[in-house]
Amino acid sequence: MKARVVRRAPLALAYGCADDERLREVFAAMGAQVRVLKSEDWGTRLGVLAGEAGPAGEAEAAAPQPSVLVFAYFTDALLDKALAALRTAQLAFDYKAALTPTNRTWTLQMLLEELKRERAHIETQRGRP
Repeated sequence: MKARVVRRAPLALAYGCADDERLREVFAAMGAQVRVLKSEDWGTRLGVLAGEAGPAGEAEAAAPQPSVLVFAYFTDALLDKALAALRTAQLAFDYKAALTPTNRTWTLQMLLEELKRERAHIETQRGRP
C-alpha cells in the first residue's frame, strides 16, 4: 500500500506581529496565506493551527510577549523568498521556525520554550551570556 502525500498550501502562523496587514500583503505576493494567532491560540497544537486534524491541546493562561512566526508547508525555495521579503518589508519577529514532524504536536508555548533554549545554547557557544 502506497502512502498518500497531501500537498498543502504554504501557511505562515504569526503571533505578535506589529503590522498584520503588511504581513498578509508580503505573503499574498508569493501565494502563501497567513493565520494571525491570538492569545487564545497559545495552547493549541501547531499542527492544528496549520489546519491538520487532531486534538487542539489545553488552553494556556497568558501568552508571552515575544513575536513568533512559524512557516508551515513552505518549500526551501519559498522559505528563502519569504525570509528575504520579510527583511525587505522590515517585518521582524523575535523567533522564527518551520513546522516539522516533531514540533507539529507541540503548542506554541512549547515551541517558544525550545527556541529560547536553542538561542541560549547558540549564544553560549559564541561566548555571549
